[in-house]
Amino acid sequence: EPRVSPRLILVHFDFENQNFVKLLEKDGYNSEAPTDVMTVDCNSPVLQEKFETVEEPEEIGVIITGSPDEAWLNPFFEFENRTALKTMDIAKRQFELISQNEKLTALYCRIQISGNDVGVASAVIEDGVLFLLNVVVNPSCRGKGYGKILVKEILENACNVGAEKLCLQVVQENSIAINLYKSFGFEYLYTYWYMVKSN
Repeated sequence: EPRVSPRLILVHFDFENQNFVKLLEKDGYNSEAPTDVMTVDCNSPVLQEKFETVEEPEEIGVIITGSPDEAWLNPFFEFENRTALKTMDIAKRQFELISQNEKLTALYCRIQISGNDVGVASAVIEDGVLFLLNVVVNPSCRGKGYGKILVKEILENACNVGAEKLCLQVVQENSIAINLYKSFGFEYLYTYWYMVKSN
């Protein structure tokens, strides 16, 4: 069922919502950021094989914590190009709330090459389901396989600490990420997008 606010509406696509979407479009709303939700089971043979076959350079360091310390947050903001203090404060608070929730298991992964941060990822596990929240690679290090290593490390760790199913969302425009996730066995579940009121 769509969530409604005066300027922004989240729409989960199915045929029942087609008329609702048409009404919104007539009222000046435009669809934005079509996003696919994908999922895979931890015991998937494709996923398990990927855990065994992703190669990691010897000089790579992997750090996984249960809370977003400054060593994780600083590269996250840098690689995401988030510089506005208010935006950074809101994100820090969101990550802290996740880490403080006793019903959730939070995972924050950071990878380094020769002591330099090259990527960060975060995820949360609730009731046996992992939700992959962020996978961000330093722009100067993209295209070198570090995203694959990040995804492998955080997913394998999640499966080892009790996740049974893995879930993520990815903007449809991000074909590189979609192909990466498919290589780990993720399959399409459904699409959603936002309807935003034109000014």
